[in-house]
Amino acid sequence: MAFRATSRSHGFGPRVRGPLALLAVSALSLALPLRARAYEALVQASVSSQSYQIRDAEGAKLGLQRLDTYLRLFITDLLPEREERSRAKPGAQMHIVMSMRMRADMGTFTRGWDPSSEAHGLDTWVSGAGRPTLELLNAHLAATDIAGFMDFKLGRLFQLDPLDFYGFDGLQARARLPFHLGLELVAGLRNSGHWAIDAPIFLADGTSLSDSRPGAFQPMVGAAVETHGLPWLRLRLAYRSTWHFLAPGDVGSIYPGTTAENVPRVTISEEKLTAYALGSFLGDRVTLYGGIRHNLLFGRLDEAQAGLALRLGRSSQLRAEYVRDQPDFDGDSLFNIFNAVAYQEVRLWYEHRFSARWQAYLRATVRLFGGGEEGLDGEEGEALEPDVGGGVGVHYLGSRLAGRLDLYWQEGYGGRTLG
Repeated sequence: MAFRATSRSHGFGPRVRGPLALLAVSALSLALPLRARAYEALVQASVSSQSYQIRDAEGAKLGLQRLDTYLRLFITDLLPEREERSRAKPGAQMHIVMSMRMRADMGTFTRGWDPSSEAHGLDTWVSGAGRPTLELLNAHLAATDIAGFMDFKLGRLFQLDPLDFYGFDGLQARARLPFHLGLELVAGLRNSGHWAIDAPIFLADGTSLSDSRPGAFQPMVGAAVETHGLPWLRLRLAYRSTWHFLAPGDVGSIYPGTTAENVPRVTISEEKLTAYALGSFLGDRVTLYGGIRHNLLFGRLDEAQAGLALRLGRSSQLRAEYVRDQPDFDGDSLFNIFNAVAYQEVRLWYEHRFSARWQAYLRATVRLFGGGEEGLDGEEGEALEPDVGGGVGVHYLGSRLAGRLDLYWQEGYGGRTLG
């Protein structure tokens, strides 16, 4: 019997090298302190459609439709996480937020023989019916917990205070100081309609997109002191001033008898001082709040409010509120030459939550217009004119579907309103 010697290679074949390589990479990743980085991005898109009717100056009904498309972008956690971070102190972080709206208005704005929408008493923006308009509502870079006590926002911003609402392009900085004291500073250019992407909702009352020409910018600065870290108490004192750099012959300016060459290039557009307080007592069962807004430019109290909210059990709430409101217009607006009628209002709400998804409310209001305000000529205003109304609504909020139905009625000063 003959024997033949053979030799075989001791290397690993392809089927063996793959699993071994994966095992080696896994062991190396466990041995080295490597961390994966990732950003969180969220995109939201929504479409809202409205159909309604209004009456023109001659009493004819005009059917209107409005289509709004919203696109929102959120990119969070731009900075890498650190090992020593905890849930109580997450550390500095940066985010990007953007919100845009495409608005289109459609409907029977005009009669066949009259192409002018102004003849029906409609706002001037209706004349652009059917042409979609792109608006940049919000777009900013936010940095939170810088050095453990500071927050920044840079870009297109809007501020929603209890007694103030405005939009601007610039910087907002907040600092959380000791003793539950917070400081806020804002600076930038107020949204004035100068750019095509400006949204009318952020314009000062008494102005429109047609009031601004190239060069008509509105620089703005503001500061506020408020409490922070106290869930049962909120105090806020805020100041804001806006200047208007006018173009010669600006249609939004009021200078009777003055030629365009003599029109001042810089005027004060807004100067406001607001104060607000809110306190919760008895385990949040009782809440008291109130505030005032003083127009320093015209030297008058523009708005005052006071309210009381009572939580009745776990699912019901009763709220009563008093408001006095004087129309507040831009300092360069033509509407300041008229004696705008102030009003007072008493509101009463009752809200009840049937479940986590269903909620309903009842509302009653009593308004009083006028009441002894002095006009520009020194004469006393007209007597109080009453206006009463009410409303009822049902809200549904599900995991994939949300909806609401609101019915309201108002009658008295200014006529009757049903909706």
